[in-house]
Amino acid sequence: MSVLVELHYTGAATIRTEVQAIVEHVLSGRPGEWRVSIVGSRAKEDWEMKVEGPNVFERSYTLVGSAGEHQPVAIGNLLLRLLPSLPRCRAERHVSCPHHCRRSPEPNVHGMHP
Repeated sequence: MSVLVELHYTGAATIRTEVQAIVEHVLSGRPGEWRVSIVGSRAKEDWEMKVEGPNVFERSYTLVGSAGEHQPVAIGNLLLRLLPSLPRCRAERHVSCPHHCRRSPEPNVHGMHP
């Protein structure tokens, strides 16, 4: 598993660092090569996010600043919704994770279950 996160024209370095950490956390344990690109603009408030992964997975999304979508946690939660679901454990019917099987739904970026 490898993750490449690119952020361009998105403002403060602290936000870039937080976004990178959250994206890497969300994608940890997922097989394959992942690339997340977020590009801001000086001309408009919206940012464009593109997610690419294994098996020709590709999603694009416009992050609207006025809707709070420039916040690192919002980006992480949105990324969770854009990703394909994790495979199920056949024996126990649990959602698989890199560490163990668990009975509850996949948590959001705060570790809270929906």
